[in-house]
Amino acid sequence: MEDQKLARYLKAARVKAGLTQKEVSDRLNYKTSQFVSNWERGHSIPPLNALKTIAKLYKVNLNDLFEQILSASIFLTEQLMRKQFSQLKKRK
Repeated sequence: MEDQKLARYLKAARVKAGLTQKEVSDRLNYKTSQFVSNWERGHSIPPLNALKTIAKLYKVNLNDLFEQILSASIFLTEQLMRKQFSQLKKRK
């Protein structure tokens, strides 16, 4: 699934950069590392306004990071819409 692909990508890039979740969250001015943990478990996606910082911290190409996030976002949106449509069809 695309959301898990992004999660694996983010974790691998962070680890390769030699950073902890806490270090990343501190640099992004988050109070806890839970935000980073959620990205790496596929529960959420990093906000677009943080991409430049994340790309720099993780030493990855900004365009590649954006494409990973875009693919995951499209996948998650499609899944949500299909679920909602299925529920709509069941209603009388």
